Amino acid sequence: MFLKRHSIPMLFARFTIFISTVIYAQEWVVYDSLNSCLPSNTVLCLTVDQNDTKWIGTGSTGIAQLSDCGWNVFNTYNSSLLDDRIHGIAADNAGEIWTGSTGGGGLSHYDGNWSIYTTGNSELPHNMVMFIVVDDSIKWIGTNGGGLAKYDGSDWLIYNWTNSEIMDNYLHSMVIDNSGNLWIGTGGYGVVTFDGTSWTNFNASNSGIPQNTVRALCIDQIGNIIAGTDGGLAIFNGSTWVNYTTQNSGLFENRIYALTVDESNSIWIGTKGGGLVKYDGAVWQQYNQANSPLPSDYIRALNFDAGNNLWIGTATGGLACMLLSTATSLNNMHQAPESFTLHQNYPNPFNPSTTLAYELSEMGHVGVMVYDQTGRIVRTLVNQSQAPGSKSIRWDGCDESGVKLSTGMYIYQVEVNGGVQSKKMVLLK
Repeated sequence: MFLKRHSIPMLFARFTIFISTVIYAQEWVVYDSLNSCLPSNTVLCLTVDQNDTKWIGTGSTGIAQLSDCGWNVFNTYNSSLLDDRIHGIAADNAGEIWTGSTGGGGLSHYDGNWSIYTTGNSELPHNMVMFIVVDDSIKWIGTNGGGLAKYDGSDWLIYNWTNSEIMDNYLHSMVIDNSGNLWIGTGGYGVVTFDGTSWTNFNASNSGIPQNTVRALCIDQIGNIIAGTDGGLAIFNGSTWVNYTTQNSGLFENRIYALTVDESNSIWIGTKGGGLVKYDGAVWQQYNQANSPLPSDYIRALNFDAGNNLWIGTATGGLACMLLSTATSLNNMHQAPESFTLHQNYPNPFNPSTTLAYELSEMGHVGVMVYDQTGRIVRTLVNQSQAPGSKSIRWDGCDESGVKLSTGMYIYQVEVNGGVQSKKMVLLK
């Protein structure tokens, strides 16, 4: 299997005067560039669409799509994307995907085909896009230097520090509250709110926000605004801000890059260097590389799926999923069914050819594809129905045109009746 399985019998929270010792039991699934088709271990953003498909934005290799049918990768090589550094990603109500890059690629929209918006072909104010927030038919786009853009599918409206009181053109995060007000995290001016008419600024000087760089925002189940800053956590109840830092609470790291809230109104906090933290209003619980299968302590993205399982994007360790739902098991977390087994190719590394072997326990339609490191299919070896039994196929290291491929790592993927397994191999010359 291409998934790492982990079971944690015990996790103990660090004891402080703010928390008590708690025992947890979770299972985890970890995807990285070695055990799956995730193209990079640098995950900067992620979203879950209405079909429970996961869309993962990476730091240098484009977008990965993970569904029950397996992996798909979009990048500058195999799609219309202009840049592979994906910093913002969102799914709209139609299940279409919007992404933003910070390498100058602007805003991208995927509805089965890609549409690209840049400063050259639209009114997008800047080609470095930090986030996208979807509000019905409205897309709010935060940029790194051009302020905030509102796009309804035809018209653009721009808010920046010259035509509004947004305070900062360098924006990191945004959330929309239950009244439709915008809450915007800036690069150096704290939180700015906009009710459609007037702007209000909360910063370290005039409120309880601990620091003015606000990288993450979310809303809890009762409407409180939660802000993650470079100096700790702040919660606004409509009248006052309450600070939580490493100095006055059980927070394990002040630099916060991701936030989300679960159904029980617990806050999940992704930190830079301190791993993942859960706060339920009384107890602080830390998950890190030392006490859990978390692959990196630098968390960049958090999101819950339809089964209320937590997906965690890390800056250096790939993608992890903490299975929180009692209805979910490792058997249905995008794993291949037991209807087939994929073996490691032999020889590996190889030159000039190698054999790919697999076993089918039932009749099924089989696809065997070879991908390069960009996610491009370079060779389809099998595409037919096959009977049960042991199977093997030889690959000569050539593409569909018979051209010998260059030295490097390739991924071979076998799909059988909707199940997918992948392994990596190395071609030498």
